[in-house]
Amino acid sequence: MRRSTTQPAAQIEKWTEEDVHRWLTTEVKVHESCADRFVEEEVSGDSLVAFTKTDILDLGIKHGPAVKIISYLKSLKDGSQRDQFPAYVEHWTKEQVNQWLLQHVTVYSKYAERLQEEDVSGDYLVCFKKQDFLDLEVKSGPAVKILAKLSKLTNNPEPTLQPIAHTSTEPKEAPNTNQPEVRLAQTVATNQPQPCNTTESETGRMVGNESGKVQQPLKKDSEEETQHPKPQNSGARRKENNETPALRGVSKITMEIQKTLDDLLKEDFKRFHFYLKQYTKSKYEPIPQSKLEGRDTMDTAKLMTDHYESKEALRVTLEILREIGQSELALQLENNVGKKTNV
Repeated sequence: MRRSTTQPAAQIEKWTEEDVHRWLTTEVKVHESCADRFVEEEVSGDSLVAFTKTDILDLGIKHGPAVKIISYLKSLKDGSQRDQFPAYVEHWTKEQVNQWLLQHVTVYSKYAERLQEEDVSGDYLVCFKKQDFLDLEVKSGPAVKILAKLSKLTNNPEPTLQPIAHTSTEPKEAPNTNQPEVRLAQTVATNQPQPCNTTESETGRMVGNESGKVQQPLKKDSEEETQHPKPQNSGARRKENNETPALRGVSKITMEIQKTLDDLLKEDFKRFHFYLKQYTKSKYEPIPQSKLEGRDTMDTAKLMTDHYESKEALRVTLEILREIGQSELALQLENNVGKKTNV
């Protein structure tokens, strides 16, 4: 299985699961944990030849390695040559890719962070096509710009990459055109990527500066304004509570969903969002990706109960938890709410 050797599909189909694992670790050179997922899912050669990027993502593998695997598989089957790039590019870590995107391509920090979340290091980046960027919700303009800058690296000196100081977690989506490198470089931490909280500052602003819009209804529902009543509004709020007694149930379910989501690991919370945005087993439309992006656990729980209403939000939560292998959390959530829900 030398890199330069073409393997017709019929020959690849003869590979065992061990052959597939060996090819992934020695030829494609993805992390062994990625290769292990193929073995766990019993992917032998006759299955591998039919795999698409979506199939690989469904294994829980991130976009970066998924793109590289598909690129190498295509070259293996049809004998096509992959684009050549300077060796230093393929040696970039995902943090260095982040630095290059911010300091030399000058894209918005949200796009650089998105690629870092998906483990896009240099050897993965060079396999990306425009559609791969679009699949990560990078707009066409930045996607084309990244590819153009990437192709120019072949004939240009190696760019200097400056460490990015973790001075602020707030993303600046509209960089100053006069100083794009300096301003954007201050927005991303390179050593500790946050896969599920890339725009945490956005939700922070919602919880902090706009708490009256997001948090006060929860406080009203759960505490009934007994601790810090506001004379001008307390009467209206008590009236609202009397007119809509179901809000008390919504608050309880919202808080219990939030507590349950807090128990998920970052990757599991990301998978929860992935399934939620395409959930179609409800009379309600799926929650749009634009509303889910950057949401933390509290925002997600509140968004679900607002979108689905309380009982349906609980049902959807339970079903998705079981779908991502979190049956124990689902059972715990049912018990905490105090009522079993059939899903």
